[in-house]
Amino acid sequence: MIKLNTFLLEEYNSLNKEHRAVTNILTEDISARRYIYRDLNKFIDNLLERKKEMNDPYINWYVAYLNREERIPVGMIGLDYRDHKYFVDYCILPDARNEHLGLTLAQQYSYYVVDELGLDKVFEVIDPTNKASTKTAERIGYKKLDDTTYELDSVKKR
Repeated sequence: MIKLNTFLLEEYNSLNKEHRAVTNILTEDISARRYIYRDLNKFIDNLLERKKEMNDPYINWYVAYLNREERIPVGMIGLDYRDHKYFVDYCILPDARNEHLGLTLAQQYSYYVVDELGLDKVFEVIDPTNKASTKTAERIGYKKLDDTTYELDSVKKR
């Protein structure tokens, strides 16, 4: 488990009923399917398979909970490795989207990745029509490289 300021991140486990419930909500959510994952379960399976094949301790997928006594899930987040780069991927549950929890989660996790894990750069791929995510990435400090790719450089992040 990873403790961030506002969140607890619990490593995803497909046998955990709470984790599956979060995945099911996101799988049914039209905007998550449109902008993020056409098939979230396939995405998670592929990510965890890469982790196993590469024996990479950084690659992982988490269910994010508010850091409170009660377990309130807000979404999922993780780090993937594709095309020789680390990518932060996340999706927020519909009920948590209007509370700026996506911004807070993405920011705290991105900073954790560069500060605690020591990665020099991390990236995000964002559908250009997803204005909320492009605005979130820019507010965190990600710089736009092309139509869909954003980069957070540890030296320039703040």
